[in-house]
Amino acid sequence: MQASVFYPEDVPGVPTNLLVLPASPSTLRVQVQPPSGIKPLGSNGDPVLGYKIDVATHVAAVQTFSIQSPDGPITGGSYRVSFTNSFGTATSASCIPWDATSDVFSMALQSLTNIDGVFVTRSAFGAVPQGYVYTITFTGAVLANGAQSQLVSGSATTCSPFLPPNHRVTLAGAQSTTAGNVGFVPEVWQLTTSESSLLQGISGTFDLSVGFEGVMTSLGKVVSVNAGAKFATTVANSLVGVVSRGEVISIGGERFRVHATAPFTDTVVPLDSKHIRGANNVAVFGMDTIVGRVSVVQGNPVATTAADYTGVLAVGDSIQVAGVEFTVNAIIATEVTFGLVSDATTTSNWPTTSDTHVTLLKRKKA
Repeated sequence: MQASVFYPEDVPGVPTNLLVLPASPSTLRVQVQPPSGIKPLGSNGDPVLGYKIDVATHVAAVQTFSIQSPDGPITGGSYRVSFTNSFGTATSASCIPWDATSDVFSMALQSLTNIDGVFVTRSAFGAVPQGYVYTITFTGAVLANGAQSQLVSGSATTCSPFLPPNHRVTLAGAQSTTAGNVGFVPEVWQLTTSESSLLQGISGTFDLSVGFEGVMTSLGKVVSVNAGAKFATTVANSLVGVVSRGEVISIGGERFRVHATAPFTDTVVPLDSKHIRGANNVAVFGMDTIVGRVSVVQGNPVATTAADYTGVLAVGDSIQVAGVEFTVNAIIATEVTFGLVSDATTTSNWPTTSDTHVTLLKRKKA
């Protein structure tokens, strides 16, 4: 094999997965999964020498809130606290005394529906004229995560008036020098079931599936490819209609995608990267989620099938055609009608250009 056959075509790809776990209060344990399609000689022909990982840690936002009077001591009265953020505006249900402890002030904020965590401290009396300064640290993992652009506010309108009545009292929020930075928030998926009458129980089963990734299985086709070539050749084993551009295939133990734009004919299969070792008359493997070939027409919800798929597909099944997702609205021996992803009873037109050779995948069920 000639080394000159291989040369860098692009920068290395990004890692396909990154796992970061805390090892100690000051260190992280990092696990990196290499880029997809990586070869013994590197990624895109250029060796991967290392990874740069930027870590954005959670920084809790900090604000202050003060109550003070320029006219002399405050002897009584109470107020409510309010806060506004992207989750709405909320006001405490109960009034708190003018000289509330840090715990009472914290409980008032914790009761708000748009705050999921705060830590509050109170200054000594007199930090501001005749009053206190509360330091509020937003510790919530979701609702109060990251920078908080709006200030905590207070109002005595619906509470006991401040005393003496002739003393002016000021309630004011302020930002500190710690603006806050959003921390990690896990993605949560929730599946729910319901029964419309609320009188009967729910029975039956449902299918659970994620994505169209499948197990590699033989497609019943044989190809050959030279070492360093970005295309495979075949005789009487056309892959046109068996796989589509962009789909994953495996040849001689090396994994590729069918090239998005290079010529794809009955005798030539374009690959997205070079075959390292080369292979002669070997089987082509593809995802076992492949159902087969269909012909699509732009603006039409009906696709013509290359074979009878009624034994494989049923109304309501989730399918993917050339990267576009649908459900099965209807199916007969020669046709499949596309439905909306959200509603299989409503047809969905083919959105892009017409094509006589595209591959239909069926979502794999758990």
